[in-house]
Amino acid sequence: RRLSLSISSFLYYKHKNSINEPVFLNLELIYNYYLFRPNQILERKSTLFSIVVAGVVGILAAPVILPHIFHGFHIAHILLHVGGITLATFLTILSVMAYARMHSKRLLITIFAFSTFVLAEIVTLLDATWPTLYNIGDVALLEVGHLLMISSLGLLAMGVFRND
Repeated sequence: RRLSLSISSFLYYKHKNSINEPVFLNLELIYNYYLFRPNQILERKSTLFSIVVAGVVGILAAPVILPHIFHGFHIAHILLHVGGITLATFLTILSVMAYARMHSKRLLITIFAFSTFVLAEIVTLLDATWPTLYNIGDVALLEVGHLLMISSLGLLAMGVFRND
């Protein structure tokens, strides 16, 4: 059902059983049937992006963003990684939705590429936030982040150049 943009459609609603008899339009009808569609929230990319931004910032606000809010350019570095996590999460969700429709091996590799990039951004955010706290043996966390970024770039190239 689509809502016509004419003024008469906002003022009158013709019921299926009535031919020429207009009935005053119910606001609950507009809300339930035309404006609020919970099954289509994820279909709009702008709404999905807003949900992802709110989710990522909401999760990272207390442990990562707020303790460094007055640290000058360090907060800019942290916000850069938060933005990377947000964009990579958004692209991962979009590729999962596309894979659910098309079931292509290229899209499956793209899902792994974007999720690897999310992991790489999380690792580099941990290194930017607490630089001397986490190491994996003798390997610095920054090097692990770089390895994950290179592997995500390789996976993305495999997904793009794959012949199905």
